[in-house]
Amino acid sequence: MSNLFKRYFELIPINNINSFSPDNGVDIINFIIPPVAGAALPTHELIINGKLEVDVDTDTAYPSASAPRVGVAGTQLVGIDNVCGIEGVVMKVDITSRNGNVLIEQRQNASLISKWKKGVLSNEDLRVGKQNNQLVCGNRVLNSTQMLTRNEPNEGIPFAFKIPAGFFVDNTSMINLNAIGGIEIKIQLQSTAQFLMNVDNNFGTQLGVNATYRLKDVKLFGRYQFMTPNALAGMNGVSFKQIANTMNTIQSSNETLALAPQVNSLDKIVYIYQPNSDTRNNRATNGVSCNQLVGLDNYRVSFNGVLLPYDFPIENKTALGDLPADSSEKDRRPGDAEQCYHFITAMNGNYPPIHSLANCINVARANADNYGVLTADPATSKPTNYYGNNVDGIGVSYQYGFRGYSVPMVSDMTQLQVVSQVKTSNAVVPAAIRDQVQTQNAFVVFNTELNYANLQVTK
Repeated sequence: MSNLFKRYFELIPINNINSFSPDNGVDIINFIIPPVAGAALPTHELIINGKLEVDVDTDTAYPSASAPRVGVAGTQLVGIDNVCGIEGVVMKVDITSRNGNVLIEQRQNASLISKWKKGVLSNEDLRVGKQNNQLVCGNRVLNSTQMLTRNEPNEGIPFAFKIPAGFFVDNTSMINLNAIGGIEIKIQLQSTAQFLMNVDNNFGTQLGVNATYRLKDVKLFGRYQFMTPNALAGMNGVSFKQIANTMNTIQSSNETLALAPQVNSLDKIVYIYQPNSDTRNNRATNGVSCNQLVGLDNYRVSFNGVLLPYDFPIENKTALGDLPADSSEKDRRPGDAEQCYHFITAMNGNYPPIHSLANCINVARANADNYGVLTADPATSKPTNYYGNNVDGIGVSYQYGFRGYSVPMVSDMTQLQVVSQVKTSNAVVPAAIRDQVQTQNAFVVFNTELNYANLQVTK
């Protein structure tokens, strides 16, 4: 029998402090997992836990008496994205081998990746289970608002989440720690303005410059799996999925953008769009919103100049911009069934899905937030952030319907043409979004392998 026994461990950060904040103190959490003779590391039980505390002003906790009091203008409503939850605090993850300090993986835009990867959940999944109890999620933003409150100085909301990196989450086997000399993990936190947000920008009391959050009593929990020497010697490497982000901008209603993945084993490309001017580091917006490109009418995908894998345009029948001007802003949604089909197929790796956040209810709620019609203050109509549930975009799966299939794209080029309402005068789509240049995040998901012999990661 190759597996002998297991032993659990709990590590504290090597920073040797118990409080981390992007504003006051240290914003990088640093762990080292040392090698243990005869042991491998199964990563599905590797969990970071601690407490989250939010201050709405200098040394001023967010009291439960203040929130959520929906419908009372002047009430301070503070929230975080209800889908991303606590994983929204992570900006970047660096994983290095202690043997020569070799970089194994670096995940940029970690919180945005965590958001769209949760598109395989449902609204109900966010309300119950580990999402709600461990990851500070909910079926709407006001659920997370109540969790952020505290009445005692050291109360805080407990959390537990997996390190958002492919090496730990999307691998195929245990890790031979002795072969790489142990692992060092650096987790960089998001800014306060990127993590926290105002739920309703129409109310008088909003987040100020002194608002902050902190993670306290952070620990890394996991276990060692002790194995026979022959079994350990047979572990020559580990395969896992990495995600790279190529950012471009959509500056007009008809754009064609090119991308060269430069990988040997491409899984899929997921395109996520965000308003360029006011999304990041802005307390008035949801920094990890994943709404569809505003007024998307149709798109085409090509491979080296040939329409592939679809030899036809993907059209929205009817597009949001084609709806009647007198249609209800609270319920507007496009006829985007085919686009959703391909997006969901890319996220899941197959179709049909069991659950998905890409659905007509979430699209309508996201549009209503952007129109500003959900506010309890009828005198104003600034955009709101009551729902972060919508996970939508453009997805292209290169598995061609075969689970586990991938395509080599070392020197090839993909192109995406999108027709939308960006920078138009269409009065039906949300003007606050329409009038901005849009950031296109092209998340390239590909297979890689770490070879223990030379500590090289092939992609």
